[in-house]
Amino acid sequence: MASNNMSSKWSVRITSFPPSMDSAKLAQEFRLPRTLRVSIPKTFNNNNNPCAWINGFVNEEDANEFVQQWSGASIQGQKIKCTVSSRSNDQTSRTQFASKIEPLANQPCDSRPSSTEPKLTRNLTKNQVNEAKRFLCRYANKGTCREKSSECKYRHQRCINYESCKDLKCELAHTKPDLGRVRSDSCSSTNSFQSISSTLSTNRTTRGQCRNGIKCFNVDCTFDHPDGWNPCIDGEQCDDYDCTANHPFKRKAKCLSGSNCKNADCKYLHPKTRATMCQLRGKCERWNCQKLHPHTRTRRCPNKEKCTNLECLCLHPQERSNLLCSLGGECREISCKLNHPSERPAICDQPDTCSNFNCTRLHQSQWNPCEEGDDCRDEQCSKIHSSERNLNLQQKNKKNQKTKKINSKSLEQKNKEREKASLPILCRRDDFCQRLEREHVLIVTAETGSGKSTQLPQYAAEHFGSLVVCT
Repeated sequence: MASNNMSSKWSVRITSFPPSMDSAKLAQEFRLPRTLRVSIPKTFNNNNNPCAWINGFVNEEDANEFVQQWSGASIQGQKIKCTVSSRSNDQTSRTQFASKIEPLANQPCDSRPSSTEPKLTRNLTKNQVNEAKRFLCRYANKGTCREKSSECKYRHQRCINYESCKDLKCELAHTKPDLGRVRSDSCSSTNSFQSISSTLSTNRTTRGQCRNGIKCFNVDCTFDHPDGWNPCIDGEQCDDYDCTANHPFKRKAKCLSGSNCKNADCKYLHPKTRATMCQLRGKCERWNCQKLHPHTRTRRCPNKEKCTNLECLCLHPQERSNLLCSLGGECREISCKLNHPSERPAICDQPDTCSNFNCTRLHQSQWNPCEEGDDCRDEQCSKIHSSERNLNLQQKNKKNQKTKKINSKSLEQKNKEREKASLPILCRRDDFCQRLEREHVLIVTAETGSGKSTQLPQYAAEHFGSLVVCT
């Protein structure tokens, strides 16, 4: 990895996208910032296998993050493929594609024409280019790589002197050293074993113990370590969440949420059981989707299916539409059991007998209050009135009945009661009525208690019938 050019920019290659998509549509679909540019070369683009490049990634980590987020996404029903590529390596590979392979120094040249030469040359060039892109495995020359040569992401190139190379600086792969194997030279096996043992003891005494002990994470450490020492061969590049070996401090830490992490942009390590990225990305509208989504996706409503806001733009469960009243706050049906917003009026405490004509709460459908309220004097009114109005009306009727009983006394009963009272004004009754009929106006003076103020109006009313008497 040290051979990478730090000044070179990284790019992402996009394939298998719809041919109708141009660079502008791709940039809009990926929501690219201004620092990234989309280019579709005409030489690499055709209707069968279109190809596009996204240029401008500062480092490989940003390019890998983009590939992890978008590789396998669906655009107009087609799954796209994304691969990371360094622009410098890409230019080198294109140059190698265009150049013809020169014969090796020790390889004899065949001047005979062959029809298969172009095909073999292309295949050989392609294999060399692909092999050249991979870096040498730093554990291959020690024979300690834990991966198979076909599975290791680095290159395992064997040395010509695979078993007998004496160049200590050779970086190619060699056979794993076996200190216990028997030498096939003129020395005996006993002398060989003794010499190897003495060499090991000498190295062990000169190297000494590693000061980091069993916690040492340097796989190239030449000091001695206790039993159980287990450094990770991938070092800080190890992305295995379950790896229990020793790692450098710069290695990514494990996510505290583990497989339950829902942050699609999380930079920490996660187990393989973690959910994958949703193909719909930010366009996913499924409430119970368990896959990962970017932060641009519409957030879920905290009220879930109980949300009563008809203008809420958040995601809701599917059953919310069945529980929400379509009339919202305008619903006046008191028996409606669906969910309503808080703006809807509450149910009245007296939904059947409420006498307030201006009440804004909810009532039964047969509710019919009187518009005049307590001022209504119609005893035959069938509308709803307050209990106070009904009580006052009943008391008034009783009082009127008593008054009628008092006024319904006969003239004979009145005369008998007057004779019993023996008021002095009674003897002047006839004279008073005759003079009042002639003169129309009379001024009567009498002693207090004679009955002039109470009896004379009654005499006048009885004598003149329906005439109004003023006293």
